[in-house]
Amino acid sequence: MIWNRLTPIFVCLMLSGCHLQKKINWNEATTEIEANHNQSKEIHQIRRDASVPNSNTSDSAKKALTAYFAYHLNTSPENITNYKLYTFIQKWLHTPYLLGGNNKYGIDCSSFVKRLIKDVYGLNLPGTSIEQLYTNRVELFRSKIYLSEGDIVFFRLSSEKTVSHVGIYLKNNVFVHSCNSKGVSMAALTEAYWKMRLVVAGRIKEDVAKK
Repeated sequence: MIWNRLTPIFVCLMLSGCHLQKKINWNEATTEIEANHNQSKEIHQIRRDASVPNSNTSDSAKKALTAYFAYHLNTSPENITNYKLYTFIQKWLHTPYLLGGNNKYGIDCSSFVKRLIKDVYGLNLPGTSIEQLYTNRVELFRSKIYLSEGDIVFFRLSSEKTVSHVGIYLKNNVFVHSCNSKGVSMAALTEAYWKMRLVVAGRIKEDVAKK
């Protein structure tokens, strides 16, 4: 009788222990990114080249788009080459945050990341921030110097979770995300709030994420 009462508690403790034992080897992940840094840059260049808009995109629209993001990313318009990415972001900017949301009425951080990666790059990711952190589709690394456009940035906003927030890195320490205070918006990794809460970054393995 006592065993029957204790069984659910025992099972919960076992599952919690398994979760706590699942740790990330940050140093190993960093080494892989460093070793493949040049190759990874080439992959991102291929992504950018593949994202050039078709002839239906007007020159004035492209100029307005590049000027807007060049200003907010502190770069020149010539460096805004992934029109598909920035057109996607422009369409979603100021969409309200909604936990569990996945449309223009409201969207949360992990759903925004999942949708961006799928719509822009044609790659598949799981649906939650924890799943996106632990999936074999993403290669993790610690140093910000290896960040490249399209990488995922993971944050810890709650002491109860390994990570609880995600965004997509753009350029010059700026990332885009959906947060509960501003909805879909851009922020800087150099801001004290985000700098203190950044845990790790991840680069999508295209050969795995296409499946």
